[in-house]
Amino acid sequence: MLLDFIRQRVETHLVDRGYRHDLVASVVDVGIDDPALIMKRIAAVEAFERHEKFASLVTAFKRAHNITRGCAEGEPEPALFEHDAERDLHNTYRNLLADYEIYMREKDFGGALDLLTELSAPIDIFFDSVLVMTDDEALRENRLRLLAGITRLFLCIANFSKLESS
Repeated sequence: MLLDFIRQRVETHLVDRGYRHDLVASVVDVGIDDPALIMKRIAAVEAFERHEKFASLVTAFKRAHNITRGCAEGEPEPALFEHDAERDLHNTYRNLLADYEIYMREKDFGGALDLLTELSAPIDIFFDSVLVMTDDEALRENRLRLLAGITRLFLCIANFSKLESS
């Protein structure tokens, strides 16, 4: 309850300083423990909103975020992939993780978001080619784990589902 009060105060303060409510809500949703990092994440998301792939990536994030809520934790099992689109998305995701972790360690949220744009085309192809919510439980859970891993990368910076501008 105290944390909710502090979160509300932080949001109100930032909105009063001229930041959009949805932008503030998206950043504050992932943490308020370091005010300097809040401001760095806000700046990174504001810059990311001007990226040509922003709208498609945020749409894909929202779609993935909505269907992965409450899904099992863990890594997907590549042996269960049936489509090239699953393999391609997984490979792109795995290939960018090391650089992503470096950006996050350095608190370079803009660099991390720029890196995540590499997921744009593979995510679009995945959603166009793969039925995530298949009747086969093992395939469905594996696909959800893949999408959940990707959404967690974004959620380290902001909860993009709270953005209204996309």
